[in-house]
Amino acid sequence: DRFYALITDRLQGGDGQTILLTTHHVSEAERLPGRIAVLHRGSLRGCGTAGELRKDGDLGTAILRLCR
Repeated sequence: DRFYALITDRLQGGDGQTILLTTHHVSEAERLPGRIAVLHRGSLRGCGTAGELRKDGDLGTAILRLCR
């Protein structure tokens, strides 16, 4: 959809832009390139690409593990 295409185009432009997108939906976070920060109760619990956070399982499970 157009929203994600616009964000992806901006991030891949290589001009050092940062876009902050907040979501409660793992599927939305996985759709975008770049790094994902996991915040839980105001604390940074993890940061990396979806693949780095996921490691051996799905991203949703990884996020739950980080928020314990």
